[in-house]
Amino acid sequence: PEDLYADPPTAYAARFLGRANVVRDAELAARLAGEAMPAGHVLAVRPEGLEPVAPGTAGAVSARLVARQFLGHTAEWEVEAEGQRLHLWTEPGRAVPEAFAVRAARWRWVPDDENPGPNLR
Repeated sequence: PEDLYADPPTAYAARFLGRANVVRDAELAARLAGEAMPAGHVLAVRPEGLEPVAPGTAGAVSARLVARQFLGHTAEWEVEAEGQRLHLWTEPGRAVPEAFAVRAARWRWVPDDENPGPNLR
C-alpha cells in the first residue's frame, strides 16, 4: 500500500488511497508542477506534498484560506487557488499568514481515468 500511495497509477487510485488533490486545469497544474501537463493526465498532489509559501515564490500560486481544522498531529488547511479547492497539511501550531501562496513540493502526473478523453476510452 505504501508504494501505491506514493506512486498512484491513476487519478482514481490517488483519491481512493488517501486524500489527494487532483488538478485537471492544465494552466494551474503547469504552474504548480513547473511543466506542461501531458495529454490525458492530471496532477496529483497529496496534502503533505503541498506547502504554503510566501507570495511571489517561484512555482507557487496565490491562495486564500477557506477553512482550517486541527487534527491533533497535524492541521488541515482547505485553500482556494485559481478557483480550485486544495487541501494541505501543516504542523498544528503554524500560523496562517495574511497573504500566502501554495506550491507543489511533491507531485505526480497520473492518467485521468475518472474523466477519460477520447484517446483513453
